[in-house]
Amino acid sequence: MYPYSTVKRTTTDNDEAFRSTRPRPLACNFRSASFGTDVTSFVISPDGFLAASASFINNSHTVIVSYVTTNLHRHFLIGHRKKISSLTFSPDSQRIVSGDFGGVLRVWNAESGESIWTQEEHDGKITSIAYTSTGHQVVSVSEDGTVRLWNALTGDMVHIFDADGAVQCVCFSQCGSWIASGGEDGVVRLWDPKNVVPGAVFDGGHDGTVNSVAFSPDNVHVASAGADSTVRIWNINTKMMVHVLKGHINPVRCLTYSPSGKHIASGSDDSTLKIWDVGSGVPETTWEHGKGVITVLYSLDGAQLLTGTKDYRIYSWIYAFGCQDTAVISTTAISMGGQHVASSLGGNAVQLWDTESGELGPNLYGHTGAVDSVSFSPVGDFIATASSDSTVRIWETAKGGCLEKLEGHTGIVTSVVFSPQGTQVATSGFDQTLRWWDFSIPVSDISSKESDRLGASLHEESGTLDGIYVHDESGLFHAP
Repeated sequence: MYPYSTVKRTTTDNDEAFRSTRPRPLACNFRSASFGTDVTSFVISPDGFLAASASFINNSHTVIVSYVTTNLHRHFLIGHRKKISSLTFSPDSQRIVSGDFGGVLRVWNAESGESIWTQEEHDGKITSIAYTSTGHQVVSVSEDGTVRLWNALTGDMVHIFDADGAVQCVCFSQCGSWIASGGEDGVVRLWDPKNVVPGAVFDGGHDGTVNSVAFSPDNVHVASAGADSTVRIWNINTKMMVHVLKGHINPVRCLTYSPSGKHIASGSDDSTLKIWDVGSGVPETTWEHGKGVITVLYSLDGAQLLTGTKDYRIYSWIYAFGCQDTAVISTTAISMGGQHVASSLGGNAVQLWDTESGELGPNLYGHTGAVDSVSFSPVGDFIATASSDSTVRIWETAKGGCLEKLEGHTGIVTSVVFSPQGTQVATSGFDQTLRWWDFSIPVSDISSKESDRLGASLHEESGTLDGIYVHDESGLFHAP
């Protein structure tokens, strides 16, 4: 089980209380066996769609690119002659940069898997890589004590900064005016990429290696995560330390600011993710993981985080607004006339609501796995639910009774939708099939023995479908 917590979030100028967030892991978690042996780096794309790992597989140092939600492989990027030490995605998630123990930097096309350019200028292990927010430049740092700036399109080196010691992490500010690096000496240094001169030096803080750095969205502060188990926030203009965030009991490996800039998420070897209030420096919540947290990513709206752990699992942490303390809303549907709302409570139940009175309706119980999709019939008298138990169920809206269980999928059913006439239901899932079920007679008249009346089944060779398409005389309909 994952811990329940209460979190206050700010995503606009007005404060909004996001209560009751139970972290909900993705349906398919990555496991180390999917990435070969000796995994040395693990990152998630900014759009949350892909994951990349550096591994040794089939006697080759390989970047394995996989889909986050299905765990299916997309590409095996082969070309490094030495162990791969660092990975990052471009801001648009279209490119991957990899660095190895020999100082070789490679850029790959994430769509095609083709190598774009290679540079071999570093004289030592590349420890960290970052893109500008525009994607026009790449910065890499190394144990050779240098910070190198590159043209992301051509691979030409723009400048070399000397950091006077091994560098462990690097990032660009949102505006592109600053580069921040952290070293084994516990010092955070700023670099001016436009004027190619050194900037401020923040020392006297961390007692040990700086493992991660991140700029605030307003470019006023830079935060650093250290082997001393602390997160420190520095003011770029005053060159003063603003806060020391204490609470982790082991080295902090990663951190990031929320899109609003009012929170910091930090992951640690103590297997926790902490959400900190930047203004007060106080931790608002702590989420437990099975292993140390090595990467963290906020969604663009700040309502979700993805975390990656040392056992190469990815977790999705969702903030649910206005629900009870022990619930997380994972999927919601509204009836055609707007009279009813159906919400999955993050488990195997669905809750109905009357929108006019605000009163709760019946709970729909019956699935033995999490409900991943909900759909109302066109007139709102029936509800279809899709579940990780590989079944689809049809329910009566008024009383909440289960009228039919549709069986046929051999994996998690991820999406369900009624046809516009309400005479068919279409479903798709992890078994890579798109299915539609024919209800030419009223659903209430369907007996359990007729549940095998499957209208058709299509196989999709390219991968697991994440949506449903229903086609009839009026055109093409999509349910995301």
